[in-house]
Amino acid sequence: MVCVVTGGDDGPRPGGAQLDNWGDVPTWITTIAVGFGAVQLYQDRQARRRQAELEARSQAGAVSAWAGSLRATSDQAQEYGFVIANDSGLPIRDVSVEATLHGSTPAKVDIVVLPAGRYFVKHLGENKWDYPAVLEEFDRYVRPYTRTGRYRVNGVTFTDSSGTSWSIDAQGALSRAGLRNSKARTPSAGGPQT
Repeated sequence: MVCVVTGGDDGPRPGGAQLDNWGDVPTWITTIAVGFGAVQLYQDRQARRRQAELEARSQAGAVSAWAGSLRATSDQAQEYGFVIANDSGLPIRDVSVEATLHGSTPAKVDIVVLPAGRYFVKHLGENKWDYPAVLEEFDRYVRPYTRTGRYRVNGVTFTDSSGTSWSIDAQGALSRAGLRNSKARTPSAGGPQT
């Protein structure tokens, strides 16, 4: 018996499928692996962005301020001002606080750098403020004002350790004040304001 083999493709195979143009199994496995890798890379980048945002908000969320007074004693008069707390463990900079005392809004207080801690800033009268002093320096209790609009912090702005600017409004809501600072700003003195 003689068998004759002819070369070439005789056209479409039964069922209309032409599998020769679809590649081989290793090519398909590689294509699928690249697709899964791209999806994983995208998910990893999104997770890193979310983590970075959480870390930034954790430092900014640890900053707060409220109006209060150092209570009067037998030998010391009552003194008004505000407490600013930086409980983040890292310094913040370019801090600006606007407070209402006795129903009027004195000038803003600008602080160049505020280390971690809790500070009382005394109002010295006529738009003048003392340096921030660590609460432990005072031998008196600081009374927070919580039920009046005559004594309150109207807003705080500051820059965190990563260079992101933040704002806290009169209701205590935290929001980004802008993108990272790329230019050096001319800071005001961190001492008494005139």
